[in-house]
Amino acid sequence: MACVMPGAPDLETFWSNIVDGVDSVTEVPASRWNVDYHFDPDFDGAARTASGKEHKTVSKWGGFIPDVGFDALRWGIPPASLASIDPAQITALKAAADALDDAGYGDGGFDRSRASVVYATGSGGAADLPAGFLLRLLLRNHGVTVDQLPDDLDAFLPRLTEDGLPGVLTSVIAGRVANRLDLGGKNLTVDSACASVLVALDICCNELAGGSSDLVLCGGVDLHNGAQDYLSFTAAQALSRSGRCRSFDADADGMTLAEGAGCIVLKRLADAEQDGDRIYAVIRGIAGSSDGRHLGLTAPRQQGQELAVRRAYAAAGRSPAEVGLVEAHGTGTATGDRVELATTTQIFGEAGVTPRSVVIGSVKSNVGHTKCASGLASLIKSAKAAYHGVLPPTLHIRRPNEVYDPETSPFVFLDRARPWLADRRLVGVSSFGFGGTNFHAILENHRPAQARAAVRVPDTAAGAGRRVWPAELFAVRAASDADLHARLDALAERVDAARAVLQADRWRLRDVAAAVSAAGDGPVRLAIVARDLDDLAAKLAAARSGSPAAGVHRRAGGTDGDPAGDTDGDPADGTCCPRVAFLFAGAEGARPGMAADVLVALPATRAATAGQDTAVAALLPPQAFDGEAEAQRNALGAVAGPAAAVAGLVVARALAALGVVPDAVADRGGAVVPSREEAEAVRRWLADAAAPSPASSPAGSPAGSPAPPAVPGAPHAGAGPERDARLVDEVRALNAGGVDVFVEVGPGDALTALVDDALDGVPHLAVAADRPGEHGLVALLDAVARLAVAGVPVDLAALHAGRDARPERWDDPPRAPGWLVNGHYVKTAAGGSLPNGLRPAAEAPTFRIVPGDGAAADGAPAPSVPAVAGDAAAGAALGGAEVAVVLEYLRILQGMVAAGSALVSGHVAAGGS
Repeated sequence: MACVMPGAPDLETFWSNIVDGVDSVTEVPASRWNVDYHFDPDFDGAARTASGKEHKTVSKWGGFIPDVGFDALRWGIPPASLASIDPAQITALKAAADALDDAGYGDGGFDRSRASVVYATGSGGAADLPAGFLLRLLLRNHGVTVDQLPDDLDAFLPRLTEDGLPGVLTSVIAGRVANRLDLGGKNLTVDSACASVLVALDICCNELAGGSSDLVLCGGVDLHNGAQDYLSFTAAQALSRSGRCRSFDADADGMTLAEGAGCIVLKRLADAEQDGDRIYAVIRGIAGSSDGRHLGLTAPRQQGQELAVRRAYAAAGRSPAEVGLVEAHGTGTATGDRVELATTTQIFGEAGVTPRSVVIGSVKSNVGHTKCASGLASLIKSAKAAYHGVLPPTLHIRRPNEVYDPETSPFVFLDRARPWLADRRLVGVSSFGFGGTNFHAILENHRPAQARAAVRVPDTAAGAGRRVWPAELFAVRAASDADLHARLDALAERVDAARAVLQADRWRLRDVAAAVSAAGDGPVRLAIVARDLDDLAAKLAAARSGSPAAGVHRRAGGTDGDPAGDTDGDPADGTCCPRVAFLFAGAEGARPGMAADVLVALPATRAATAGQDTAVAALLPPQAFDGEAEAQRNALGAVAGPAAAVAGLVVARALAALGVVPDAVADRGGAVVPSREEAEAVRRWLADAAAPSPASSPAGSPAGSPAPPAVPGAPHAGAGPERDARLVDEVRALNAGGVDVFVEVGPGDALTALVDDALDGVPHLAVAADRPGEHGLVALLDAVARLAVAGVPVDLAALHAGRDARPERWDDPPRAPGWLVNGHYVKTAAGGSLPNGLRPAAEAPTFRIVPGDGAAADGAPAPSVPAVAGDAAAGAALGGAEVAVVLEYLRILQGMVAAGSALVSGHVAAGGS
């Protein structure tokens, strides 16, 4: 799979943003269109019609893809042709090529003559490149020659070349992919509005099932996000004035427009298994329907949607009762969401689904509505969820719409990601397009009957629930202080050079972290936890200057507050390393969501949940509405001890997987300190986690791992101070026995201060691995950094297991791409406009429309086209013929807006797709 989506230049960033609940909707970039001219938050269409005022848009927010690099020469596209090719064709080609790379077929290895391409896209005329061609052609048709155009206008308008016609036809998108990738199967482009991708998927599945193709690329691209799109959807009363897709929220007020592109590689399951492919998900069934005769051609109809959903489960041979996640269409329009939720509630209820057992949501809450490409965003999200064993959150729901009954509904909503602990994971995906096109697909995680002897593309699902983390750990080894300074200088120089490259083409942070942490000799003298290359550069500057900075940890070498850092001994006899104790906080530290981030990212830690269904349910509750929060707190309070123990074991298991195995275990809860037998059982279980079996179970499943020993967590009759006093005694006893590093594995950080007070004046290190209010992975990395510089052995390579980290990239510095492309323009590597190509709105010239003699009528000032900040030089005038053609062009645009409004208003104003 591959994609470029709002806020995400690639597949893994997109998935990371979904998991972290990132809102990728922004204000319209200044380069796209003039917000000051087109936007009016108080615009009223009816009032405009009565008064004759200009049409405006009620939204200035949307989902916009970032600049990504594109190598035209790699694909044999002459640079001079780029100015005449719509960015949709280029992003479609890039997504297809990247998807083949992700599948391991970038260099071939398959029969290209039996490989097909089906792309979903919108065929409307809203793109600015063909609109620019149209205006120039209209001028010519009215006898306005090039030398009669104002120079600024002539330079601003794109020029039509021999590449222009194929460059703007949506029907050519699949053809260009097939042409440049040398694929000899069928190629076709599909437009069924917002259902387009699932329609394309249905065609692809039939192509494979019928034996006509052996490999099919199923793609989607929709970059229509210009001013005309906003004006049209405003006229249809479809846009959200709040600027967000609030899917299934009672106050949802419409959709947020977005752009995106992506592609998935499909094969028959038996072939994929035989060929050793890495399989993200299996498509168990897909089906569609039409609404039939209905009051409105474009209004959503529950009966029509039900037909598609029922047919899909029949085709899959699966029941809705087996589904754990529904990726809904969920546009954020009131009636559309209401009809869709009623449809799924009816069908899942009839199937006997347990109330509140299935998660429902929509990726549109993260990125907006990518229209004809929206199904691709949904498919990628769903496949990754099933593959990694993660249930993603949905944003912006404060109060579910009236169809939702919290007592009887089969569904719940999540406001944060949580692990999907089932071994079998099914997802239902819906897409409904105006015009009455309804489709539903069922995806399932791949569960091979037996291990394959030859795996061509490694399946790393068991290693990580996400490949992009919110931060990375950079551990710098050095034999001396001088060596450390030299390494920091070299690292800072390379990082600064990399920051000069486009964000999408920089080193991936995990690649740099893996390379840095694997290099050098001697102990870890410095460790940095950084969120991106810019953050890393700032923290490197602080480290080189000796300035204190959060996330920068230095080897203390035995000063007060840290254990002795001498690591010159032999690990085999324990003379090199500090001795470590893990501390469990007990029931008083219990809080909803504790350890969720670690459970999501590190599937190996999910073994800690085995046999604790009640505690886990209370630990990881769904989103709470209308007083449910108090009920959830009460439910957690009833099992606070076991829930806290599970959370602590999760973090302890994560540390053990990184090689940090405790020499002792202590507990603040129930019995204050567990019996020696219990403590040793926990320690042995954690030691086993440091060497996982290669035959471990699939991601998300605790099956196959021994259940963790119980950590005492029952309420204790003694008061809190009494328990703390006993734990202080235990800490001092452990310290007297040689333990000088105490790691509070959670939940929370209350015991860290207690240890510092108990051992005041005694060399030691107290570290909290779970900190309330901080992302669980960042807190874990910070704790590991402190342990590493203190001399505790840490398996830093294990941090990158299953995350596709490639430290070898460190030897291949990032280079600027040949060209850049986003949802609107193809640009030079420096970000400039292409000669004769579409230019940013901010560069639009200002000119005056005057009568044919070039003078303003009756001596009155000539009206001006509204200026845009940063415009080119103004003052050129158009004569009578030019006035006529400009007015005709504006009339045509007005007609296109009106036609689009008439088409969608009956559906979208009522809440459709």
